Amino acid sequence: AVGKNFACAIHGRIVTYPEGGYDLDYTSRGIKCWGTNARGQLGDNQASGTGVVNNPVFVRFSGSAITGASDLALGASHGCYSSETLTRCWGDNTYGQLANNQSDTFSAQSVNVIATSGDGSLPKVSAIGAVGNSSYFIVESGLGDLLTSGKWALSGAPYLGTYVMRPTPILQSAGVNFLSLDNEAPRGASSDNFACAAASAGGVMCWGKNNTSQLGNNSSVDSVLPVKVQLQY
Repeated sequence: AVGKNFACAIHGRIVTYPEGGYDLDYTSRGIKCWGTNARGQLGDNQASGTGVVNNPVFVRFSGSAITGASDLALGASHGCYSSETLTRCWGDNTYGQLANNQSDTFSAQSVNVIATSGDGSLPKVSAIGAVGNSSYFIVESGLGDLLTSGKWALSGAPYLGTYVMRPTPILQSAGVNFLSLDNEAPRGASSDNFACAAASAGGVMCWGKNNTSQLGNNSSVDSVLPVKVQLQY
């Protein structure tokens, strides 16, 4: 995965199966990152100001290298990963994108993503995503409910630019659940302010800024609600 001036990859031992095929050993699936570390983007608990790290380093939690990573997503200056039981994020948290009920700071190592209410952790997720200064989570327990935290995130907000500091449900059309997320590292001023997801009812839905018709709905009007991409078959 690629962020803004940094990158990360899931790293581990390769296991070969007797019946054929191979995969990464789940218990050894750590994450290594490299590049700029000004806002804790590398998650190694060694934020280096404006420094650059040439050699890949392990993302950590409470000082120890994380294991069991199954999914990875990077925003502009933060990252998130999920395992079979938990979801964590690290890096820049100016707009609450780490989903730990804090903002205006950063974390040099991963922190637990909290639940939508209370002090518990977010339940198991089926997909994660990150765009610019926002994070997205699809929770299995809600049949594909899409949650978000950070800037440009909250659908149904009075205006684009509102930010939230913990996972918050995105308003969506009745009966529409999401299956997977599509996210891409920002490559310019206007590429970190919209997101898209595959819907269980079929098709793709997008939301956010639409000044260059990036939502694909035959319009150039911003939308705080997910709108269906007008795909032609």
